[in-house]
Amino acid sequence: MLKRLFPIAVAASIAGFSLASAQTPAQPAQKVDPNAAAFEAAQANPKGPLVPGLCIVFKERVLGTSTVGVFAAGRLTAIENEVNNEVAAARNQAQTDARALEAQRATLGEQAFLAQAQALAQRYDTLYQIRSRELQATNQMVEQRIYQEMGPVVIDVFQARNCTVILDASAVIMRANALDITTDVVQRLNTRITQFPISKVVAQVAPAQGAPTAGVPATPPPAGGGRPAQGPAR
Repeated sequence: MLKRLFPIAVAASIAGFSLASAQTPAQPAQKVDPNAAAFEAAQANPKGPLVPGLCIVFKERVLGTSTVGVFAAGRLTAIENEVNNEVAAARNQAQTDARALEAQRATLGEQAFLAQAQALAQRYDTLYQIRSRELQATNQMVEQRIYQEMGPVVIDVFQARNCTVILDASAVIMRANALDITTDVVQRLNTRITQFPISKVVAQVAPAQGAPTAGVPATPPPAGGGRPAQGPAR
């Protein structure tokens, strides 16, 4: 998960801005469920009759443990680190420019100072927003590709295990281990695909409106069949 840096501030009296970095709000204390331990123990060894034809798959486990999923996670982390470095460098430059602008405040006049300060903050914020959208689009692209590759594999396991219905484990509170087909799906997926080209989706800015939209990667993935989206450090 990406760390989050807060946006720069230009000057103490700029409307809508603050010199001090925002503070992370305190998180409320989590309540401890006294029955949680017993519930987890029951989950580890559930009792009950098996339902013929009912199968369960952990999609997130497939993403996290398959060879292609591990590869994709590594590539996405590398891309996020590159974006974080770029945004951090822009943030540092913006802070330097803000200090220089503050030094000229008395000679610029208040209106000119505020206009330049807002423009400076907007440039940094625009970069952050574009890179955030690019990372989200890249994560979505990768996740979609892996799920597409997983589709035929799940069908094969569905037939091999005589399933009548497959449920996503996220919708199940408790299940018997014998219903879980995730390991079979991972093993078959590993023989189908281990990696594919992953590059950052590049946002394209509309010439007229100047609104960035997610474009296509410089090197599109091969046709066929990613990870939850994260924003860049700010």
